[in-house]
Amino acid sequence: VYICALLDFLLKEVRYMRGIYMPIVVVKRDGREEEFASEKIVVSCLKSGATLEVARKIAEIIEGRLLERGINRVTAKELTCMILE
Repeated sequence: VYICALLDFLLKEVRYMRGIYMPIVVVKRDGREEEFASEKIVVSCLKSGATLEVARKIAEIIEGRLLERGINRVTAKELTCMILE
């Protein structure tokens, strides 16, 4: 998990340096907001039985879709649906 957090941080730093960093806010079911963290998707997938490689790939795909679509705010429910697709 530490390595995932470090990689996520470094990826955000590279995007920021290139001027393309756009924080994504996740709106939790209780209304709280927090910054998107791909490692949380990885952990969730691992708990569901996915391999580390598959879990990382899913997180990468989800983050890529959000960035590609220019989404800067997403609900936890929408994220769950995207993961299950």
